[in-house]
Amino acid sequence: MEHTRAFLAYDTLCRIAAEIPEDGEQLLEQCEEEAHGLERTLSMFDPDSELSRLCRDIRPGEAVPVSETLYTFLEQNLRSAACPAEHLTPRWGRW
Repeated sequence: MEHTRAFLAYDTLCRIAAEIPEDGEQLLEQCEEEAHGLERTLSMFDPDSELSRLCRDIRPGEAVPVSETLYTFLEQNLRSAACPAEHLTPRWGRW
């Protein structure tokens, strides 16, 4: 059975759709909570997010502890930045 859930996150309307059992609403709720958690960590627009605090308070040469989520996000972005442009294929909407 397809269940859907819509919510606001990242300054946009997000929608989750999944084929899950009838009692699967809790799974969609957990997905929404995960999205909000990522937003709290990675938002560039929320001055209280972990990413915003890192950018604001960083001191060159000084080690700063970060969450695993932020570390993975930064690591993936650095890897993407090193990738030649001809290997990148930006996509929007349905794939």
